[in-house]
Amino acid sequence: MKRKNIAMILALAAMMTLAGCGGRKAAETAASTAAETGSATSSTAADTNAPAVDAAAPAAAEASGDVVVPTEEIQNAVTMSETLSSGSYILLEDGSILVNDSFSYHNMAGDMAKLSNLKRIVYSSGNMQELALSNEGVLYFHDQVLFENVADAQFTTTNANIQLYLISDNKVYCGYSVGAEEKDLTQYPGSAVSGEDAFLVYEYRKDQFTNGKTENNQLAEGDYLRLSPEKGTMFLLTKQGRAFVSGGVDYMDEAYADLAWSDWDNLAVIDASKDMLTNWGDSEKKFELTVAGIQADGTVLAVGDYAEEIQSWGKLNYISMDSGLIAGLLPDGTVKIAGRAAIAGQEAVSKLSNIIGLRAGTASGDNVLQALDAEGTHFYIIWKNGQYEAEPDVYQFTVYGFQQGNGANWTRFDAEGKEYWVADGTWKEKSN
Repeated sequence: MKRKNIAMILALAAMMTLAGCGGRKAAETAASTAAETGSATSSTAADTNAPAVDAAAPAAAEASGDVVVPTEEIQNAVTMSETLSSGSYILLEDGSILVNDSFSYHNMAGDMAKLSNLKRIVYSSGNMQELALSNEGVLYFHDQVLFENVADAQFTTTNANIQLYLISDNKVYCGYSVGAEEKDLTQYPGSAVSGEDAFLVYEYRKDQFTNGKTENNQLAEGDYLRLSPEKGTMFLLTKQGRAFVSGGVDYMDEAYADLAWSDWDNLAVIDASKDMLTNWGDSEKKFELTVAGIQADGTVLAVGDYAEEIQSWGKLNYISMDSGLIAGLLPDGTVKIAGRAAIAGQEAVSKLSNIIGLRAGTASGDNVLQALDAEGTHFYIIWKNGQYEAEPDVYQFTVYGFQQGNGANWTRFDAEGKEYWVADGTWKEKSN
């Protein structure tokens, strides 16, 4: 991504911050369905996987308190980090999509590459449910509109299921993929079909985001800004700088209950890492848990196993976490990491410089760190198969080709439906 394109992204983000989240209304099919039921934004779909809206739940959160305004450096880091995905799909500056594989499931990347003005690929960690979010707030499944006026969208992932969360009009919605013939999609506020695949969206119960306290439990309030996933748990950040956690009183992950994060304020960023050290079938569960936030001036707050190490880094512009990997972006453009990925990954990460955005994630069980520098160079560092004792593989590339790493297993999809592979460091069109 060249400097002028980066500057355009940052300028656009600044205008959107001042103007607030805009966008079009929900999809026409959803609007007509909602009109028939007397509600434009809610669904009472009879689905065991989709909890119905609680009629007794409080009204949608109203704006409360002053809006947090982070430093320009932090806002820029957030903006650029949000262009990166948390896995093996990468959006390049020209709108083409790069996949760390020899193909894309049901041509998902090829369909999304046809779209214009994309902001980010919303990655599910399984390579089969990816979505695309545009700068106008339109969320796509393949090349079909799924939902509109979306402020943010993220997936939570467990061994059992993958679930989408999204923010629209200060409400939280959830969704998941289904077979195109499995559901009556017209009863949902958002849905899209591509071939034999479909994706549906339903409204999340308003009492399911709380401050994480077992006593004096409070529902989320304020203007919903951003989502931060950690396995089956989702954190919600408001424009007023407060954080809330999914699960409500009954289903919240107890590991996050009653920790100091619930009293933090003036937040610009929050994220969490729960790294399981035992197998899911083991009777005794052991894990490393860390929650960290960055306040508007760059001050770092942290609680858990790696709190002391994270705070030793000093002020940060951004922090991103996943199971086994914690990455912090320093004001000087260097990167620090903690967690099990740091055992053999320090040397590779220490070579990063002039970084303006980063994202930690998981791709089919492999830890991944994506980073972008001010010259538009992408870095993709991957710890394969949880082998933390071995040095991670490092890939370095731009829209023009690879500078480091074997690009033989990467495929690039462009807007014209063409596919490319790497030969001698440059992109070559695949022949049929």
